[in-house]
Amino acid sequence: EFGRRSLTLWPQWLAWWGFEHCFRQRGSLVLAHGADRVELERFSGQLRRRLGQRADCLRTCAAAELEPDLAGFEHALFLREEGQIDTHAVMAHLLEYFIDSGGQWRPATAVDEVEARQLSIAGAREDFDWVFDCRGLGARQSIPQLRGVRGELLWLCAPEVDISRPV
Repeated sequence: EFGRRSLTLWPQWLAWWGFEHCFRQRGSLVLAHGADRVELERFSGQLRRRLGQRADCLRTCAAAELEPDLAGFEHALFLREEGQIDTHAVMAHLLEYFIDSGGQWRPATAVDEVEARQLSIAGAREDFDWVFDCRGLGARQSIPQLRGVRGELLWLCAPEVDISRPV
């Protein structure tokens, strides 16, 4: 449910900052070679069971219907409602906005401890109006229940292939 709510919230937030160009909602494709068709059908079934009445956002199709350059794939699942954020661009814009607004940015700074409005850096405490903890799993010592969420992204440069959505 958070994902569906985010599809409404992110465009609003990005428009407020003037970054609306960083969001696209063209759906996503899940592809399968012929030998993997059963796996694709199983994955589709799992999604339909989870989504219930919202399963209309899924459609089995030939990839070429949506992406002509993927004509070799006869089996694909189209998740129509999925959206994408250009996180690299958003983070660059947010950093610029933050600094222009008077924020202090200290990249690659070893932080010993984070508390409300206070940081401990190299044994010295510093006070701030706001503190954003961006240590990731580096904060595990302070937050033992913290767990990593795996997210992988692969950027390919293939000028001869024209694809307009995540695959």
